[in-house]
Amino acid sequence: MNKNRALLFVIIIAALSIIIPMLYLNSNPIPETKPIIDSADIAINLYRESWGNPVGMTMDYWFKVTISNRGTNALEGLTMNLIVINSSNQSYGWGMQPPEIGRIQSNKTSEVQLYILTGLTKSFDEVAGHNATVQLILKDKILDESSFALPTRAFG
Repeated sequence: MNKNRALLFVIIIAALSIIIPMLYLNSNPIPETKPIIDSADIAINLYRESWGNPVGMTMDYWFKVTISNRGTNALEGLTMNLIVINSSNQSYGWGMQPPEIGRIQSNKTSEVQLYILTGLTKSFDEVAGHNATVQLILKDKILDESSFALPTRAFG
């Protein structure tokens, strides 16, 4: 009878050693790793070597930004931020509402034409010849940024 009890005890211990870890793993699943779903690159295409004077007391500088969606989902609600730090360490932005970018499907590109508009005198002198940084933003997260030097001269 003692041999039967010992065998039953060994079987119960073996069964518990299999069941308990299974119960623990099912109650604490391993967290899934999420793929990168919001990923994009920007490239800046400069096609003017000088500032223009479109109307009256303003100066403008036009450029294009190409946005490539490398993520797995469509990107929607993208915005762009422009930062120009002048010699006084002051930041100059768009001077207007930042441009809103439309929906970009996964593995697609979109091109946006943008400009910097300044006054003819003071604000032009503050930004001409300095570096400009364009940031691509999605929900307060910077996805990418690129910098370029603004020309110092006006009128082609």
